[in-house]
Amino acid sequence: MLAPWKLKDCLAEGGLGEGKSSDRKALYVLVVLCAAYGIFLCFNIVPALSHMDAAGYWAQGRLLAQTGRTWFVPASNLQYSGVHWLLVDENTGRIASRYPPGLPAAVAAVHLLLGPKATYYLSPLLATLSVLAVGLVMGRIGCSFCMPLAGMVLAVNRDFNEHALMFIAHLPVLCCYVWGLYLLLRWEQEKRGRFALAAGFLLGCIPALRHPDVLLSLSAGVFMLWPRRGWLDQQWKHVFLAILGGSVPLILFALA
Repeated sequence: MLAPWKLKDCLAEGGLGEGKSSDRKALYVLVVLCAAYGIFLCFNIVPALSHMDAAGYWAQGRLLAQTGRTWFVPASNLQYSGVHWLLVDENTGRIASRYPPGLPAAVAAVHLLLGPKATYYLSPLLATLSVLAVGLVMGRIGCSFCMPLAGMVLAVNRDFNEHALMFIAHLPVLCCYVWGLYLLLRWEQEKRGRFALAAGFLLGCIPALRHPDVLLSLSAGVFMLWPRRGWLDQQWKHVFLAILGGSVPLILFALA
């Protein structure tokens, strides 16, 4: 165990990525922590929509899986559609969800591949991946000790666990954002285009998950294009790759 008064020295090590044995041990601890956390969530999940917003996401995902559409026409004027479904065409009676189709697309994919009951485990999976990503980010900007510590702090957070057992879009946004940050850190440190492309894709998924959180994607763009980076003119290809990756989910969202 690292003494608290030595944490400052730990942070001065320069971050993860040098292949030290302490890095590998910390990574193993983080992976074991994530596995235990995922099992804990799976034993505590209740296969029911426990939040009113979930009807706007999971019902849309079921529609995508069964009909390939994000809208429906009620069989009767008396049919209840819910507060998050809006009348978009008075002539045809077409009703569509007020939420973007990013999360419903993931729900539909799981529905088609593994069945409808498996969709309830999507939130626990994303929560586990978020814990892993937070640990990896802290390992990059801090030290090996920070990896399991950051993951543990997030895993015991009450509000985070509440979202891990619900079925709304905040958790998927967090997962995409933290993994996007991790890939941006890898790109900044290693200057490899594939990290910029993957980061752009994940950050581009955020507006397709929840409209207001586009600000998170923009903040990551500021990180990448900050003027103090004098080598930007040599890295313009990677910036283009990031924009290309981010445009893919946005184009799919526009076509949905």
